[in-house]
Amino acid sequence: MNKPSELKHFQLLEEPTELEFEIEVHNIIFRSRPSQIVIVKDVTKAMQRAEADTKEKLSDIMIATTSHDMRTPLNAMKNSLELLKEKPAIREADGDTQ
Repeated sequence: MNKPSELKHFQLLEEPTELEFEIEVHNIIFRSRPSQIVIVKDVTKAMQRAEADTKEKLSDIMIATTSHDMRTPLNAMKNSLELLKEKPAIREADGDTQ
């Protein structure tokens, strides 16, 4: 039976929280009897870090794609404006005198 002093390492959470655990079970012989050692490892932070890394990579891909998709039409508009600056006769022919 566990002594109360052995439980001092556990802390109750005030709010419901989802935690991720990794569990290892090792079969051993202890004092000539089959026994098991169970190792429980909290991997919540590692899982959250991996999820954040994945979200960051997806965000980078989205920004790169969006940036490319926006640059293409913007470059066409920029080039058209440069043509209008270079050739005022085109503006006059279209009726734009500003």
